[in-house]
Amino acid sequence: MEDRGLSAVVEDDVDMEEDEDEDEEDKFVSKYFKKRFLVKRKRMNGNDGETPAKSIEESLANLSTKEIYFKVKSDNFSEKLYGTKQIRKLVSSSENNSSIFNEILSHEILKALADCLSLPNEELQFETAWILTNISAGSLEQTKALFDLFIHLTLLKLFKTECNANIANQTLCAIGNIMAENDGFCYDCIYAGITEPLIKQMKKFLDNVPFMRTVSWVIGQMSHLKDTIFFKETAWDLFPALGELARNEDSEVCINAVWGLGYLTEGDIDLLMNFNKNVIKTVAPYLISSNLELQIATLHFFANCASGNDEITQKIVNCGVIKNLNEFLNHKNVEVVRETVWMLSNILAGTEKQIKAVFDAGLMPKIIELLESSDKNVAEKALWAVTNVPLCGTPEQINLLLNLNVIPSLCYLLKSDKNQILEAVVEAINKIQQNCSNRKGKIRQSIITSGNSVERLRELQNHYSETLQRNATQILTDLFNE
Repeated sequence: MEDRGLSAVVEDDVDMEEDEDEDEEDKFVSKYFKKRFLVKRKRMNGNDGETPAKSIEESLANLSTKEIYFKVKSDNFSEKLYGTKQIRKLVSSSENNSSIFNEILSHEILKALADCLSLPNEELQFETAWILTNISAGSLEQTKALFDLFIHLTLLKLFKTECNANIANQTLCAIGNIMAENDGFCYDCIYAGITEPLIKQMKKFLDNVPFMRTVSWVIGQMSHLKDTIFFKETAWDLFPALGELARNEDSEVCINAVWGLGYLTEGDIDLLMNFNKNVIKTVAPYLISSNLELQIATLHFFANCASGNDEITQKIVNCGVIKNLNEFLNHKNVEVVRETVWMLSNILAGTEKQIKAVFDAGLMPKIIELLESSDKNVAEKALWAVTNVPLCGTPEQINLLLNLNVIPSLCYLLKSDKNQILEAVVEAINKIQQNCSNRKGKIRQSIITSGNSVERLRELQNHYSETLQRNATQILTDLFNE
């Protein structure tokens, strides 16, 4: 990836429990991933026209749970189907059914249920997949019991067949729940070959909204995994599928798809440089959607894209995205502000035309204001954005920056004790004064009136960082004859 100046990555989470070792900049994305893709799916009773409470009561009145389990294992098909339906009603009740799940596991009924998936009867297959969906929607112990018996592979075998949309959807829900349990289970399903049938069935049932929601949910889970060379090959297959899903009229499908696009493009240089850029045009209108999460997912995807090369960034600019970012810079959610400033920092590390687009959109005054934000992450990302102008911009653009009274806000950050911030601030001030040599009086006065900035620059002349020493000395020499 080419050098695009100073930039930052992503943000933090305020309302979910996080690993203490989790990088602060990964938490923003992690939050939305956990809320959207790690929440398992459960199908309740009531979809089949029955009264749930009455149905369950009648089942238990006529047969014990043990007798129901024996029916599932029966060689008589009618009894097997009846027993399977009764188990489905039990595990799909809104009542506390943990004891029922424990009985299913302890009675070794799982293998009999797995066998039902292989029998050539759609009703039996659907009922069984429904049961397995709700078992896998439970605890790790329940999900692991399915995994240990390789039931995810049996489900996948059924999913690969020419089954109808309802069976495909219910089967994929069960597989998706298993994949959502942890990365290991998810990887195992990928290794087992879920990608090809997933895309094939998606194309077959494009008009089936419930199935598209499930497909986009599962692909979203898969998109979050990028740790192996094997998965890189999978990512190339998923990207076109996500582009197709992003055009779906259903908001849930779109949100899942755009988050998936964002996950795939996080730090993956090859994919970021070579994906079909037309997807940018597809997704661009979602930035002004009335759905906040769709907006945020789009913002994250574009922020990743802007960290690529100038061609990709120009696609974003050409779609008119920048003019819509003012709303996000002023958003009440600080995480959204961070994401927006990060995106703009990458755009401001681009070409003269791209930097001009940010100025023309009137965004620079707010970015400069954010240098003094009480949120340190926002202030830091605003710094990368502002300092990219003197690093990458033209003398004319640097003068425009000076017109916006940027010096006091930069001097505000001289109190930082972080070397990276100090180096960026002092280098930016030095480049500004070098490119605005006919306005040194204004720059000098701005530094003098910005607290103890002159003294701070003198201190930095003796800093162990050679970069700080050099730039601080240059500023004091050129502006103060020291």
